[in-house]
Amino acid sequence: MDTGVPPLTLIQYTHLAQLHFLVTKTQSGTVPDTSFKTFNKSLALNNLHPSTLDYHIQNSLHQLHIDPFVDPLPHMTTLPHKSCERAYRNILRTTIGTLWRMELLNLSPLHLTHINCREVSYIHVARDDL
Repeated sequence: MDTGVPPLTLIQYTHLAQLHFLVTKTQSGTVPDTSFKTFNKSLALNNLHPSTLDYHIQNSLHQLHIDPFVDPLPHMTTLPHKSCERAYRNILRTTIGTLWRMELLNLSPLHLTHINCREVSYIHVARDDL
């Protein structure tokens, strides 16, 4: 079901996950791929500085529940890079749609009908369709 445009944070997570996929999966063996795998193999998210791109990429993968060391499209390794990127983008759209739907449903518990807010009102009306 269409839940509208997801919040900017989910869109940012999507773009960072796509960047990670582009660097590490479609162009393996390149300098960015090697450096990312070398420097981030043993680093946990809490060991990275919050201002670095590596931190934001790792955080986005964590928020989207993506394992960075597993190939998300093992059956498409022989296809052109653009096809793989498009397929991965479609997978991420489904993922953020699900996360956004769950966030919307959690915003408006059934027992709090007295809250007067457009978003809550919409969720109460469309709850069964979400």
